[in-house]
Amino acid sequence: MELYTALGERFIVQDGEVAVLCGGKEKVLSPQEFVLWECLVWHILSFEDLYQAYCKNIAQLQICPEMEMRDCLHRMLQRRLIRAGRGDVESEALYDLLAPLSILPLQDTAITKWRAFFQMLCSGYGWKMAKRTFSRTQLDKAERDVLSLAQRHKMNVAEMIRCVERGVGRHSSKKEIERALYADSIAESAQILSAGRFSPARRLVLDTVKSLCLKNKIVFAEQT
Repeated sequence: MELYTALGERFIVQDGEVAVLCGGKEKVLSPQEFVLWECLVWHILSFEDLYQAYCKNIAQLQICPEMEMRDCLHRMLQRRLIRAGRGDVESEALYDLLAPLSILPLQDTAITKWRAFFQMLCSGYGWKMAKRTFSRTQLDKAERDVLSLAQRHKMNVAEMIRCVERGVGRHSSKKEIERALYADSIAESAQILSAGRFSPARRLVLDTVKSLCLKNKIVFAEQT
């Protein structure tokens, strides 16, 4: 099974061009690439669901694709604008997709809400659905904990799993967060990625991170 999501801290429109800021670099998108990227920002989709969303948006925007969708997807994977995760079952694919990615919280500002509103309209959602972006999003305890930790210490999803497993929450100090991540011999990045796969906190954190993504509270970036 394969799952996909978009990478990028924000997108920029200037002089008729659309670019995505990834790792401090602005990467210009073609119209076809933007449609594919926009299908995945704040979404985690299988290839089949991505293909359906892509075809719908291409038709609505009346864009003539310059290449096959699979070829465009492959190019964006190489450009690190999209990431893929693979596994025999959905939970394995989701971990492979998210574990190495940094969680970047979004501020609940008017600009963020307007951006989400127009993206939903462009994606074919009706006015009634799109205007929900202006309502206050309710978060459960796990979502508040993960969002608070991500705001206070930049970390990837595997590191977030490690923090939650060790009882670190939104009221923990920065020193407690750092101790949970780096205080012992398995604190190297590759080892944390491996250990997170078998952590009892894995399912909770993956579901929570996915939920925050769908609620437009976070975006993803490759860890530098």
